[in-house]
Amino acid sequence: MFSRSFTISLSACALAVCVSSSVSATEKKDWYLGASVGYAKNTLSDAYFPTGSVEKTNQTGFKLYGGYQFNSNWAAELEYVNFGKYSADSANLHSTAKASGLGLSAVGVLPLSEQFSLFGKAGVLAKMVKADERNNSGSYTYSQKSTRFAPLLGFGAEYRLTPEMSVRAEYEYAGKTRVGENDAKLTNNLLSVGVRYQF
Repeated sequence: MFSRSFTISLSACALAVCVSSSVSATEKKDWYLGASVGYAKNTLSDAYFPTGSVEKTNQTGFKLYGGYQFNSNWAAELEYVNFGKYSADSANLHSTAKASGLGLSAVGVLPLSEQFSLFGKAGVLAKMVKADERNNSGSYTYSQKSTRFAPLLGFGAEYRLTPEMSVRAEYEYAGKTRVGENDAKLTNNLLSVGVRYQF
């Protein structure tokens, strides 16, 4: 009796392992995480600085993101992006505007092969901007923190290295948002390269 029960138990365990292995092998990898770093360009329009002011618009930017792949053509993606800062300096006035944001996008994917695909994205970004301004003597200072919504658009390409790991290159446009009391407009762009892990 013991021997027979033991044999049945072994058979049941073996069957369970086989079924589990089969399910794992065919399990879809729908979720993904990624990180990218690259070139951020920040421009300020409708702003008036003293003659001779030197603008710095180029910064290192980065992003962290995650998403859900519904099928081979569509995904939804949430991201945090940091664009660095814009600065303008003259002999007596120093101005900066740091920008980052949380974005939600719909992503359309066009697979061209098993390894290579193109994609485009459209969504909205809650852009957080911290603007500061001061003169050399300290008699004038200005500081403002704001969060405003802006369109988030982008496109790029991915190359799959393994079933889980891909390399992604993309360009993103974060639209214009108002900064300061004089209705200046801050525009942010990011050209980045990074990796994506699907699980």
